[in-house]
Amino acid sequence: NEIKYLKASEMDPTWIAHRFLPDIGLSQYTDIFEEKLCDGHVLNTLTRRDLEKHFSVHRKFHQSSILNAIELLRRVDFNKEKLNHRRTLSEDKDIDL
Repeated sequence: NEIKYLKASEMDPTWIAHRFLPDIGLSQYTDIFEEKLCDGHVLNTLTRRDLEKHFSVHRKFHQSSILNAIELLRRVDFNKEKLNHRRTLSEDKDIDL
C-alpha cells in the first residue's frame, strides 16, 4: 500500500485537518487530527477502532463518513489533482462520479 499510494505523502496533517475534514463536514475533529499529526499515510491505515480510540470519533455516522472518504482517496490513489478534477466534474451535478 505504501508504494501504491505514493501521493499520500503530499497530504500533510495541515491538509487533512483544514481541507479533508471540513470538505466532508467534520471540521469539529480538526484539532485532534492535527494534534495526532494525521497525514495521508496514517489516514490510509485508520480503522473504526482507531477513530474511536485515538481520535475521539465516537459517533458511528462520523466514523463511516471518514472511512468512506478515505476509500474515495484510495480510488484516486491519494492524488489531490485527481480528487480536485473529480470535484470539478461533479460540481453542478447531484451525483457522484
